[in-house]
Amino acid sequence: MDVGSVESIIIYAFITIFSIGLFGISILSYNKSKNKKLIFVSIVFLLFFLKGIILSLSLFLTELKPLINISTLAVIDLIVIFLLFIATLKK
Repeated sequence: MDVGSVESIIIYAFITIFSIGLFGISILSYNKSKNKKLIFVSIVFLLFFLKGIILSLSLFLTELKPLINISTLAVIDLIVIFLLFIATLKK
């Protein structure tokens, strides 16, 4: 699949918009319940939003392509997994 294809643009846009929406909802939920787990979940959605921004920018700004590789995205995914694990264990 070509990185600059229309399908990629639609998928990255959906990930970005959906994750910022879920980030907002989780922040509102935290403000209402004060459950500490929701802080970690909010950070996870924020990281997905940032990842979506990075992927979206890489489609349109060719000078970013050398900076964005599988390893960079994998580090973000590892942080997300770790934060979800912490949220699961948090009482």
